[in-house]
Amino acid sequence: TLLLLRRSTMPTVSLAFGYDTERPYGDLASKPEATKFRRKQLDFLGRLDDIFKKHDAPRTHFILGSWLRGYVDSGQVEELHDILGDDSLVELAQHSYSHQTIKAVPGQPDRIPTDLDVFVPDLGRGAGIVEGVFGVTPMGLRIPVGYLGDLRHNGTESLPKRLPTVGLKYVSSDLRGSKNSYEPELSVDRQPHTYAAVGAPEVVEIPSTGFQDVVFGDDKKAQAAGFGKLPTLDDLMDYYGNLFSDAVTMAEVNDIDITLALCLHPWAVMKYDPNLELHERQLNMALEKGMDIVTYGKIADRILAEA
Repeated sequence: TLLLLRRSTMPTVSLAFGYDTERPYGDLASKPEATKFRRKQLDFLGRLDDIFKKHDAPRTHFILGSWLRGYVDSGQVEELHDILGDDSLVELAQHSYSHQTIKAVPGQPDRIPTDLDVFVPDLGRGAGIVEGVFGVTPMGLRIPVGYLGDLRHNGTESLPKRLPTVGLKYVSSDLRGSKNSYEPELSVDRQPHTYAAVGAPEVVEIPSTGFQDVVFGDDKKAQAAGFGKLPTLDDLMDYYGNLFSDAVTMAEVNDIDITLALCLHPWAVMKYDPNLELHERQLNMALEKGMDIVTYGKIADRILAEA
């Protein structure tokens, strides 16, 4: 009798909460209301930290260097350090220093791509301020804005080989769905992988899955995303319930590990989930479904170990 060989362990669904921690930046950072917003955001980040500690769950913050500089200059950085810098459940990664784009973005002609010879030093600057404030070297990067497809296309093929020069071992750049939508799909094909194909086997791409949450608090983006109106907490819970269930089913049906990496923003969460009710329910649901809540860095370590 021919026996089919199957893996000895059950497939795992890894869920990563990744926060692009970035506002205020640019012109907004110097406006009078920026200091007040930073204060409000500190309070929010503290409550977010409490929720994750309650569940003993980790998360990743992609720190924009100029955003962090605002906390240094406003004298609020010690409080920020107390929230993000003294917590073993928090992975600190980077989001560049200046939030520059490196590819054209359809429908956004004002976003002019930056030359990689300018962008890479900006990453070094971003790493430097994170190291200076928190004493850790960020190993991961969330590419600002994000694109349809990863860095193997459209003139960015040389970037993965340059990322280790600024201490990076993973990048999350594939953040858009079909027709450049804010909803990259969950699929077997859109899973973390190395950049061996372009000569960087030591660098991992971690695509995000599901809506970038910037759509949840913006009327126009919500309508374009198909919600018709700003989604309620129940709407969002239904959405994430279906997304989490689909990931579990995909892992079981294909007998493979599945990664679900969320692209979130504290400034957006402050709008659509100010009391963190959705986060509480997301964490409970993920644990009930047996999902493994991890950092982006842990995902990268697993992919490199399996390569």
